[in-house]
Amino acid sequence: MGFTQNTCEEFVEVLASKAPVPGGGGASALVGAVGMALGNMVGSLTVGKKKYADVEEDIIALKAKADALQADFLRLVEKDAEVFEPLAKAYGMPRETEEEKAEKARVMAIVLKDACSVPMEIMEKCCEAIEVIVEFAAKGSTLAISDAGVGVDNPYKMQFAIDINGPWKVLWAAIAGGFCKIFGKHGVFYEIVGKEVSGLDGFYGDVFSDYSEFGIKIPQNPNGVCNEIYEKTGVKSMIVDANDFNQEILGKADAITESEEELIGMIKDNPCGQAKTLTPMVLIRKVK
Repeated sequence: MGFTQNTCEEFVEVLASKAPVPGGGGASALVGAVGMALGNMVGSLTVGKKKYADVEEDIIALKAKADALQADFLRLVEKDAEVFEPLAKAYGMPRETEEEKAEKARVMAIVLKDACSVPMEIMEKCCEAIEVIVEFAAKGSTLAISDAGVGVDNPYKMQFAIDINGPWKVLWAAIAGGFCKIFGKHGVFYEIVGKEVSGLDGFYGDVFSDYSEFGIKIPQNPNGVCNEIYEKTGVKSMIVDANDFNQEILGKADAITESEEELIGMIKDNPCGQAKTLTPMVLIRKVK
C-alpha cells in the first residue's frame, strides 16, 4: 500500500481521515521506527570517536540490530494495513439470514486472528528496541544520550518504567522527551511516565556500592510519612524529588506553613547534589 513512502504530512492526513488504514497499529509501528532511529543516531555519533574506542565494536553491533528493527517496524506499518483491511470489510458483511450470520462469523474468526497478530509483533519488537536503546544509552555518546533514553539509562530503572507503564508508553515518553529536549524543555519523559518512576531512587553503583542493584520507591503516602516523622521527632520534613533541572515536592508535614513556591525555592539549587556529591538527607535552617 506504500504508506511508508508517503510524506509525513500525507501519512498524518490519511491517519486522521475515515479511511480504515493506516490505524493505531501502523501509527505505533511508525513511532517504533522513529524511536529506534533516535537510538541509532546515538550509535552514529559514537562510532569513530576516540573517547568511545573501547565500546566501538559493541556500538557497531547495536547499530546492526537497530537497522534491522527499523526495517521491521516499517514493514509492520504496511503489514498492519494489509491484515486490517479484510477485517474492516468483514464488519460490513450481511447478517440477515442464518447462513449469512454463520459465514460472517467464520470469516471474522479468520481475519480477527490475522489482524491481532501484527500488533502483537509490534509490541514484541518494541521490547527488543527498548533493550537496544538502553544499551545505546549506557555505552553511547553522552552528547546524544537524551535521544537514547531521556534519562532512564539504567536497565533496572527502564524495566521498572516498563512494568509500571508498559512498553508503548515508555517508548512514546522517550521519543517525546528527546524531541522536547532539543527545544530546551527538560523532564517531559518523567511527566509522561509519572511520579512513581521519576521518584525511584537507587542503582547508584558508581556512587554508593550498596545501592548498585536495588532501588527505593517513593512512599505510598508521602504526607503521612512526613507527619509521622513530625509526631515522633518534632522535625518538620518534606520528601522531594530534586535534581539540577527540576524540583518537585512529593509530600510534606501538615505543620509546614510555607507555601510550595517557598519550599521549592529552598531546594532550587539542588542541595542534595548530583553524582558523587549525592546525599539522601538535607537539613534546612533559618538564617538568623
